[in-house]
Amino acid sequence: MSLDHRLRQQFLDAERQMPHSSVDWATTIARGKRERMYRTALVAAAAVLFIGGGALSAQGLLESNPAPLPAPAGTLTEQPTPQESPTGDVSEGIDPTLARQSLLDWVKALSLGDAPAAWDLMSQPSKEYYGSLSSFKTDAMPELTEGWGAWHSGASSPQTDVRVLASSGDGAIGVITIYGEVTKEGITEYAANSVAFRISGDVALIEPYSSKIEIQPIEPSFNEEYTDSTLPEEFRAEVPSDVVQVNFFVEGIEHDGRLANIEEKEQKGSQPPNSIASAQVPDGIPSGPHFVTIAAVDVNGEVAVEIVPIVMLD
Repeated sequence: MSLDHRLRQQFLDAERQMPHSSVDWATTIARGKRERMYRTALVAAAAVLFIGGGALSAQGLLESNPAPLPAPAGTLTEQPTPQESPTGDVSEGIDPTLARQSLLDWVKALSLGDAPAAWDLMSQPSKEYYGSLSSFKTDAMPELTEGWGAWHSGASSPQTDVRVLASSGDGAIGVITIYGEVTKEGITEYAANSVAFRISGDVALIEPYSSKIEIQPIEPSFNEEYTDSTLPEEFRAEVPSDVVQVNFFVEGIEHDGRLANIEEKEQKGSQPPNSIASAQVPDGIPSGPHFVTIAAVDVNGEVAVEIVPIVMLD
C-alpha cells in the first residue's frame, strides 16, 4: 500500500477516536484576530498526531498494516512495509541531501525559466494539480519564479532546513525550508520559503501543490518582536476542525517539531467550529530575525504551511 494511502487511512481512524474538548471562546477570540501571513508554500502529508494529550509517533501510525486497498490516483510509488527505528527517529535511513539537491535544482530551473526541468522535478500529485506542463508554464511559473527564483540568482549561500515528517522504508515525506540573505527587486533581506518533498529510494521530488487548509497564526503574529522575558511559553494557531496534527518549526533550531495539542472551540451561530493548536516554544532562539513555520495536516493527509517572521531582541 502506498505511503499516501496508509497515512490517509490512519488520519481518518484517528479522527473517529478523537475526543472533543472546548476552550473558552472569549479568551480565544481576543487573541485570534491577528494579522494573517501570506501563504508561501504548501506541503504534502505529515505524520505525528498529538491527540487528547497522547502522542502517536509517525512510526506508530505507519507500522500498522490495514487490509490492502487500491492506491489513490497520483501515488508516487508503492512504499515497502514501514519499519520502526529503535530511536523513533522518522528520518533514520533517509538522506536529507536528496531533498536539498532537488530543491536547489528546482529553484535553478524556475530562475532560468526552464518549465520542463522544473516540471520533471515535481511530484505526481503536483503535476495533477497543475494539470499539464503547458498550464503549469502559463499559470504557475510566473508566481513560482517570483517567489523562488531569487534563491538561485539573488542569494548568497542560502541555508536549508530539512524536516522529515514521516518515513516508510526507503520512502519519506517532509518539509524543506530555504533561508538566508536574498535580493528581490533590488532589496536585500533575510527571508525564507518552505515547500514539501517526497523521497522514494534515491529520488526526491518537490511538491508545491495547493491545499484548502487555512491557518490563522495567533502567537506569534506577523513580525512580532520578543525578548527572552517576553517570549510566550506556547506557539498558537487557529486551524479548521478537521485538522488532526500541527507542527511548529523554527528555521535552523534543532528541536522535535513542537507537536501541538489541538482543542476544538465552541460553535457560535452558523459558523463551524475551528480548533486551536498550541505547542511549547523551543529554548535557545538567538537574537535576530527568524521564521516560525506552522504545518497543519487534515484527515485527508493534505498539509498547509504558514511562515511567520519574528524578531528576537537582545
